[in-house]
Order: sequence, then structure tokens, then C-alpha cells
Amino acid sequence: FFFAERTSPRKHMTLSSQMRLRGAARQRTWQKLQTTRRVVAIRASLSPDPSERPEQSASESIPTAVRDVVSASIASRSYALTVGDAAAESGVPLAEASRALSALALDSKATLSVSPAGEILYEFPRNFKEAVAARSFRIRMEPLLKKSSIVAAYLGRVTFGSALLVSLATVALALSVLSSKSNDRDSRYSSGHPRMYFSVIDWWWYFGDPYYYRRRRVVDPQEMGFLESIYSCVFGDGDPNEDVFEQQRWNALGRYIQSRGGVATAEELAPFLDASTAELGAATDSNGLVVQESFVLPALTRFGGEPQVDATGNIVYVFESLQSTASARPLPVPYDAVLEKEWKLTRATTPQKILVGLLAAANLVGVVALSVSLQNPRNLYILTINGLQGIVGAMPFLQAYAVSFVVIPLIRWAGIQRKNAAIADRNEARMRAAESVMRPTPSLRSKIASGVKYAQAVLVGRDDAVWDTSDDRTFDDTLERERWDRILNERQR
Repeated sequence: FFFAERTSPRKHMTLSSQMRLRGAARQRTWQKLQTTRRVVAIRASLSPDPSERPEQSASESIPTAVRDVVSASIASRSYALTVGDAAAESGVPLAEASRALSALALDSKATLSVSPAGEILYEFPRNFKEAVAARSFRIRMEPLLKKSSIVAAYLGRVTFGSALLVSLATVALALSVLSSKSNDRDSRYSSGHPRMYFSVIDWWWYFGDPYYYRRRRVVDPQEMGFLESIYSCVFGDGDPNEDVFEQQRWNALGRYIQSRGGVATAEELAPFLDASTAELGAATDSNGLVVQESFVLPALTRFGGEPQVDATGNIVYVFESLQSTASARPLPVPYDAVLEKEWKLTRATTPQKILVGLLAAANLVGVVALSVSLQNPRNLYILTINGLQGIVGAMPFLQAYAVSFVVIPLIRWAGIQRKNAAIADRNEARMRAAESVMRPTPSLRSKIASGVKYAQAVLVGRDDAVWDTSDDRTFDDTLERERWDRILNERQR
């Protein structure tokens, strides 16, 4: 079919018809070439590298968070999926989803099938997580390391909370000795040292909860231990949207785009992105259409979207990778804005906040009183002869600790007000954008409908695969690649 003049029926074709046939043939040739190269790449990635240790795990190079969400998407898609399925289900960028799937497939000996269009179907065994863990000691140790980090974080919170009680006891002891104005040691002292019993372990079990840090975002705040509430009142409980919001919104957006055939408009993307009310208002015309669409760039880069302009000038975004799927069933995807949670100064209960406030105030007053008293050299001498000279050396720490209960929460409160104002504004913009899509104007309805011609769902299965990893037939990669390169070069000349 390379030369039309050699085939008599084509002598009677018009020039435009011949050009269309040649263009279609060139497209098929290019598609076959890309498919062959994809097969070659897969076979090369599955071939062991002699320079690497046989037991080396490819999944170790994948960040734990990405590996976990992609593994969850594999299970939710019945252990058979494409890269687009993994990206849509997990919300991770396409490139990261592809790397994670390839690594997990290599370590679990999954079956890979290549369709005529060059799409790859990954089919995992149901025990793929165990197979991946069996190849890597580090991955097997990750649950233990995660628990260790939880315990370490908890110990830090408990230590800070315990320090308040220690500070109170220390200041009270020093003030009581100074108030006696006597050099005699009473019955509470022996060998120049006070008889005090302090056990962090007791306070740990009375006031603490070693699993608070792990579940602090999902439990009732009333279950927070007292020592944790001291830390929480000063430093807070972290970002309520960390990881959770990002995963939720990208997961929701990816699934929505895939349910729409891989096509979406800027108006449909807006409820999942970060445009403010001012930005969204400035970008929207009187017909409810977005005319300034720069805010959609994060979604395009994450899921590989490309703009398409129809005859009327409407811009729709096509996410070709999300159009390939291994699932024939439509996924239920409710269209709703994913909202951020506002920051809180502390999640401690009201009784806990009152008690912490009273203790912190008492500690501050006591530290100030002790600092003033120690300006008198006679009081320094009294503490020294009673074996409490260590308190004098600890005064800078006690002062900084007491002041931190006032300064740090005030600074955090001012920052939280600014953050919550921005969050409220973005949430308002998301809700307005979602409302405009659910109740579209005629112009917006026409724009959304114009994207239907670009929408498609390409079902990838093993039945039409041109090659899969279970195929044990010989396949000369070099000769096949050279053959298709030669054909392509001939066609381009």
C-alpha cells in the first residue's frame, strides 16, 4: 500500500482520497511502531539486570504514601487496571502512578498485557502485597517504623506536658523554702535533698493515651489525655487538611473526569481546585462561562490534560490517559465540592483548656515571683545551702517555658485567623462553582455538551492484547524494532 500508482484501482482515486488513505496508513504504522516499542520497554523492564542483586525490590524506590494509595486502588479496581485507572482512583499524578504500578507489578509478578493502541493492562494476584513485602526487608519493617514514630511523637507530647507539672513543683518548692527564711532543714529534707517522688510513668497512664497521635483526627476530642491537652493548647494538633484533603480532592476529581469519558471543562474542574472567590469572579463572564482558565493548570499537569477548542470557541480539556480503563462498569461519582477543614487552636475539651490555663497562669506567676526573689543574694544563698542550687541554673528554662504558654498560642491564633479566612474564601468559591455546574446557564450547558464528541471510554482487556507477559513465544526485540523503524523511515520519505 506504499505506492498508489502500482495498484490499478488507486489510479482512479482522487488526490484527496489517496492522501487520506496514506495518512490513515501512516497513522496505523506509527501506532504499531509505538506498540512494539512499548512491548520492548516492558520486556526490558521485566528482564533482570545482572548488575543488580536478584533480591532487590523495585518497590523500595516508590514513596511509601504513593505505594500505599496505589495498592489500595489496585484492590478497589478488582486487581486489574490501567495507569489511568490507578491515577483516577488514587489521585496521584500519572507519572507517579505509572512508576508505582510498574514496580509493584515487577515485585509481585503481575501479568501485563499490551493492547493494539499501546495501552498496558496490569493484572495483579490477590496476594500482591504479601509478594511485594516478601522481596523487601525495608517494606516489611515499615509498619514497625510507623508505630515507632507514633510512640516517639507521643513521648514528645507527654514530655512537654509533664514539664508543666515539674515546673510547678519546682517553683512551689523553691518559694516555700524562701518563705520560711530559715537555714534549718525541716523534716521533709534528708542529706540536703528534698524527698520528692516523681514518676512520668504514673502520669503517662493516668493522663496519657499512646495512640492519641495516630487517631487524633478521627476520635472524640474528649478522649484526649490531659498531658496531650497541655501540648495541644500550646502547639495545636497539626494541619487538619494534611494529606487527607489533597488525596480526597484529587481522587474525587480523577474519578469524575474518568466518569465523564476523560473530558471536562474549566467550570467542572473549579470545585476541586484552589481559585478564590475574587479570582473565580474575575474569570467568569455574565453568561457563567470561565474565560480566564489559568487556575486549571494543576489538574492538567497531574492527569495529563490537553485543551481542545471546538468550532464555537469553547475550550474543553481532554485527559487521554484517563480514557483507558479496565473496568466496563460505570463508577458512581457524586459531583460535589471537596472542602477544606478550618484550623483550630486546640482540640482539647473546655474543662481541659480551663485546667491547663489555670496551671499555666499559676506557673507563670510563680516563675515571675521566683525570678524577683532571686535578685536578692540572700535568697540565692538560702537555696544553695538547702541543696537547691540546680533551680538557679534552671531558671532560664523555667522562664522560657512559662512564657511559651502565652506567646506561642497568641502567635498561632493570629496565624490561624488568616489561614481560616483564606480557607473560607476558597470553600465559598468551590461551592459557588459546584452550584453553577449543577444549575448551569444555557451557555454553560452548551459548553459542557460540546465536550461529548471528545469523550470516550477505551476498554482495555486481555482478549485483544497483542502481547502479554504470560506469552512465552520468542520475540526478537531488536529485529522487530529495526523493521518498524525502517518502515516508518520509508513512509516519511
